[in-house]
Amino acid sequence: MPIWLDENTIKGELSKEEFLRQVKMRMEARVAKEIRENQPHNYGNDGMIEVYSETLNSNGIEYQLKVIRYFAVSRDEGFPLAITHGLNKIGKYVVVESNKGPSYDVKEFLGLSEFLYHDTLHSGQEDWSLKRQWDSAKEWAEGDCAAVPGLISKFEEKTALLKKELEDWVKTIEVKED
Repeated sequence: MPIWLDENTIKGELSKEEFLRQVKMRMEARVAKEIRENQPHNYGNDGMIEVYSETLNSNGIEYQLKVIRYFAVSRDEGFPLAITHGLNKIGKYVVVESNKGPSYDVKEFLGLSEFLYHDTLHSGQEDWSLKRQWDSAKEWAEGDCAAVPGLISKFEEKTALLKKELEDWVKTIEVKED
């Protein structure tokens, strides 16, 4: 559980100074790549940096909550920040991620495209504090994990319905012999 210094800051979060150092390093690498490829300004002036993360576990399923901070810079000396917020009023958002779980195809089939992958970048969330984003993302992840025991029966129900639909359709086809 994070220790909150205020509604928008977690103890252990990347400091402003370290964030700016990483922005500068990332932009220097980006410009060097553009020079090597002879493609000026090809990779843009903005990006995102993870500033805090925790690995959590719910019902035996491991997932991560990450705080991501957006940046946009000018190409002036030192790459000063041009936009400090951008995506919402605090310039940070939370994502749920997991490299565990069913394949993309299974998730799509079951209508679980965002299973253990959520973010707080949606309309209506622009004014949320970081704490509210964190708490909501954690709640969504725990809901996903709580649903796991019922996924086999959900899969079986969907496949039975699809099988019946396919059988009914096949019955309507008139087989023609050559």
